[in-house]
Amino acid sequence: MTKQLAIYLVLVFTAIFILFGWILWIALRKIALIPLENEVNKRTEELAQLSHQNQLILELAGEGICGLDKKCQTVFLNPVAANLFGLNSTHEPAYRISTTHLHDEETENLCYAVQHGIYRHAEEAFYRQDGTLFPVEYTTTPIKENDKLNGAVIVFRDITERKQAEMVLRQAKEAAEAANRAKSVFLANMNHELRTPLNGILGYAQILGRDKKLTPKQLDGVQIIQRSGEYLLTLINDILDISKIEANRVELHPVNFNFNDFIRDIVKLSAIRAEQKNITFIYEQLSHLPIGIHADEKRLRQILINLLGNAIKFTKQGYVKLKVGYYNRQIRFQVEDTGIGISEEEIDKIFLPFQQVGDSSYHAEGTGLGLAITKHLLDIMHGELQVQSKLGQGSTFWIALTLPEATGEIKQSYQTNKELIVGYRRLNQNDTKQISVLVIDDKRENRSVLVSLLSPLGFAVTEACHGQEGLELAEKILPELIITDLVMPIMDGFEFTRQIRKRPAFQETVIIAASASVFDLHQETSITAGCNAFIAKPFHVDDLLDLLQKYLSLAWVTEKLEPTSKKNMPVSTDSAEDRQLVTDTCLTLEQAHDLLELAMMGDIVAILKKLDAIETEQNGSNNTLQKIRELSKHFREEEICELLTHFVKAHKT
Repeated sequence: MTKQLAIYLVLVFTAIFILFGWILWIALRKIALIPLENEVNKRTEELAQLSHQNQLILELAGEGICGLDKKCQTVFLNPVAANLFGLNSTHEPAYRISTTHLHDEETENLCYAVQHGIYRHAEEAFYRQDGTLFPVEYTTTPIKENDKLNGAVIVFRDITERKQAEMVLRQAKEAAEAANRAKSVFLANMNHELRTPLNGILGYAQILGRDKKLTPKQLDGVQIIQRSGEYLLTLINDILDISKIEANRVELHPVNFNFNDFIRDIVKLSAIRAEQKNITFIYEQLSHLPIGIHADEKRLRQILINLLGNAIKFTKQGYVKLKVGYYNRQIRFQVEDTGIGISEEEIDKIFLPFQQVGDSSYHAEGTGLGLAITKHLLDIMHGELQVQSKLGQGSTFWIALTLPEATGEIKQSYQTNKELIVGYRRLNQNDTKQISVLVIDDKRENRSVLVSLLSPLGFAVTEACHGQEGLELAEKILPELIITDLVMPIMDGFEFTRQIRKRPAFQETVIIAASASVFDLHQETSITAGCNAFIAKPFHVDDLLDLLQKYLSLAWVTEKLEPTSKKNMPVSTDSAEDRQLVTDTCLTLEQAHDLLELAMMGDIVAILKKLDAIETEQNGSNNTLQKIRELSKHFREEEICELLTHFVKAHKT
């Protein structure tokens, strides 16, 4: 009994301990899991919140976002993407995105990038639900887990408006390019059509100007024709220059040239123009000037002539003054005038193309391009241009250019008082054969100019109307020199030159292209075709003769030019005529002293004003006053001093 009770008690206590342990385990487990459960609940809530935030981000994103699986099937879409695709809901069945190459068909498309895990940024076109296309800019980003590709996320935006704007810009650009091409064609045609008759006008003006039989009056008329033609040529060149400047095609060609001769020519030309307007031109050298400089002579001359020409044009009375100085390799030119001036608010406008400011009565003269071209040329030459002006009181322009002194051989400037060329002789004295020249041009006037120029010098000149006729005549006469136009019917000068250079007999023949087309491309093409040189119409006779001397190995036969008019003769104060002026003059001693003092000071403006006052006082002029005025216009202060000194001495005795 006792044994059974003991067993029973053991079982009861065991059960109690088990129950107690289970209860304790449950209690302890419950106590231990509360924080974990709380943490789990917290994390679950955070995940739910994060998911909600991500959902908001997707919904509020301004760009389309969609997820694709490896088969390029839609997994999710944000509302923007659904709207762009034309879907009613982001929860519709999977929607396949298709792409079409609009720009580059050889580039891998979107689906290929998704299936191969490639990052891609491109512009293509997506299909809407209704099958229409819309342009997009998109980026694909692969989604990988443990290096396993699961798909990609596509972020894209509709660029329809941008494409439309680009199309408008492209159309505008094409229209501008078409207009520019039309302008170029117009300029080329205008240039050619205007230069062709000018070639005849200026050509014959130069030929007639060399005729010793002309009377002074006839020669003066010929010179007026030539100056008028050259002025028209300047206007044409201005328009072409501004076109080149706009296209950034202006190139500088610096050479060594005689700067003193250069300035002298500028002064002479400006003095003549000023004299035609009855105003005074004054030149002042502010410092020692180098004998030669290294620069683009043509462009520098163009700059100075534009500035001086404008000053003379806008000056009714008074003077135009050119000052030149040279310091530390920098040349400074200053142009002053007593003209109409420019208001402060209009100064910036004067450098714009086709802009003319101030008095409208001056607008008919010129194209309004001179100062615009000057400004651009100075920019290209890294020069400085400044202007000061007061309305009604005149203007001052000054420019500064860094131009080095010339080293080596100095190119001589064009000289107007050259000996007259009347014939030629070969440098090879054993060769006495007459030089045969073939002139090819479709315009009779242009052929006539060359025939009238070269035949009197002893050349045998043959004419042809086009390149094909030129080939046939060349085979017959075997000319030593061919001068050909470039733009002609049937066969142009380019093709003529190519064809004739293929023939062995003409490998060494001198061919000069003479064309009214002065665009660089035509010049380069003519040289490439086989021409030895190019000369632009209308040409200067001396330029053509220089080419002939160079390529034909000639020496010119010349004779000295006799003065054709007294006006062109050097003024001397030591002649019997001057002594007669001294004795016949009605100047008072006081007037002579005043003029002598002004002449010694070099004040030409004051001398001219004094002469005006004397003539007014005497109710007219006389030979002495006219003589002093003539000397003043040519800036011959020393000769004025000498003349007045003779008068003062004679008056005292």
